[in-house]
Amino acid sequence: MEDSHTLTSIILLFCCIFMHIPDGMTEEVAGTADVILSNQHVGAGENGQLAPVLDIAEDAPSEELPNSTYRANTHRTGEYKVTGLADLKGVKWKFKADDWIVCNPVESEGTVYFGSLDKRFYAVDSNTGKQKWVYGTNGEIWSSPTLYKGIIYFGSLDGSLYALDAATGKLKWQTKPKKKGIIEIGHEYPPFHAPDVMCSPAVSYGLVFVSIDNHMRGFDCQTGQDKWCALEGGTSQQLGAAAIGSGLLAYGQGFTKMSVFKAKTSRFLFGGGGVGNDGQGLTPVLYDKRLFHQGTRGVLYSQDLNNPNDLWRTLIGESKGRTNTGSKKDMAETSKYFGTLCCPAIASDTAVCGTADGYLSAIDISGKTGKEKWIIRLSSQINSSPSIARDIIYVGCDDGAIYAIELGTGKHLWKFKAEGKIWSPPCIGNGVVYFGCNDNYLYALH
Repeated sequence: MEDSHTLTSIILLFCCIFMHIPDGMTEEVAGTADVILSNQHVGAGENGQLAPVLDIAEDAPSEELPNSTYRANTHRTGEYKVTGLADLKGVKWKFKADDWIVCNPVESEGTVYFGSLDKRFYAVDSNTGKQKWVYGTNGEIWSSPTLYKGIIYFGSLDGSLYALDAATGKLKWQTKPKKKGIIEIGHEYPPFHAPDVMCSPAVSYGLVFVSIDNHMRGFDCQTGQDKWCALEGGTSQQLGAAAIGSGLLAYGQGFTKMSVFKAKTSRFLFGGGGVGNDGQGLTPVLYDKRLFHQGTRGVLYSQDLNNPNDLWRTLIGESKGRTNTGSKKDMAETSKYFGTLCCPAIASDTAVCGTADGYLSAIDISGKTGKEKWIIRLSSQINSSPSIARDIIYVGCDDGAIYAIELGTGKHLWKFKAEGKIWSPPCIGNGVVYFGCNDNYLYALH
């Protein structure tokens, strides 16, 4: 079953649908290309360009939830502010579920939280690997959890968003599915149609944001009351997670575009797809007042949040001779090289991106050059979004290998081999690396 649903074959179909991306390493993109702004809030700038519409300093910063959510924080940078693991001793412990573990685990105050495709959500002692409690749902759990003020939030493919007491596992509240039936993906990734609540929750301003019923919605953290809905900017189910920071909420819609809203009011600000309709729709990153996201064809995009016209892009791994002319042959080759759904990690003005043929690239994002700092070849396809802690990168591959690599140089520090594909982004917790694997185990390395 696993072989019949390979990531590469599915991405190839997506790439055949998407339009041509002109080749070239880094290039400025015209301000009006693929950028949609709310007509109520846009004025004409000079030379017909769209005028800046944002003042991102007008709202107080949202809570970042360090180390307690998907990709380490609500900005989704993937950077953990803890001590990493420079020298590997081995396996501290491993915990067996009854199916794959693909989510980004969360570790806090002696407990690791994670869900599995076995439809259960687990709390495990971070020191011993012993189960503290387990909660059963009616659907596979692809969603990564978020911990906030003693409550753990996650979604299930049964269509519900769950809020559990983090200490006991008792249900606080759950949303009721609006659609009949339960969708099961099994071992197909990514699904052609993302079911409700496959994405990971984001918490800010007292609300839990998640994609339900084809819209990004915000639910009261304590009561589960539906209080926020993004009605503008199009509708689509979401595979990734919303990024929140500086008063803004950004998220990807399906595989088509990114949209940016005011987080407090749900006012649509701007949105658009990648150049040539490169596949979008995964988790964006907010960093240094810019929005970053990686297209499914291996293009890293950077957009100024103060001026949506300021947009540049970088073709990942062009130093290895990769181009995309738009021909059928090139599109097939592009899907082989770039057909990955992992998201970039960003720290120290460096974006770390993975590709489908196993390359890991570090890109300078301090200016508008998008210059490649280094690129290395790992052992297999990269679908695990990289994580960073204290200038060390941690990233898994489809052959079960997980690596620790120096951010500044690309130097290998250590490698560990599990028994299944690693799609789970690693969680770093003070000298321990936690990650799920498709051999049904959650690993703790020290």
